[in-house]
Amino acid sequence: VLLVDADKTQRNTAKLALSSSGVTLEVAENEEKAREILKEKSFQVIICDENFVDFLKECHERKLAHNLILLA
Repeated sequence: VLLVDADKTQRNTAKLALSSSGVTLEVAENEEKAREILKEKSFQVIICDENFVDFLKECHERKLAHNLILLA
């Protein structure tokens, strides 16, 4: 799972919840960091907060993950 979230508090809460489920998790605080991670790894799920709608659309168009989730 790739989590992209600009809000540190929300990001930490999501990290805790996702990590406790046993998934392998990568976290990015912005699109630039997310793109760097995507150059080296592939993901089944990409989760983004509402600040990254355009990035999520790009991920959809490029078919970078099977599941895309927008946190609103």
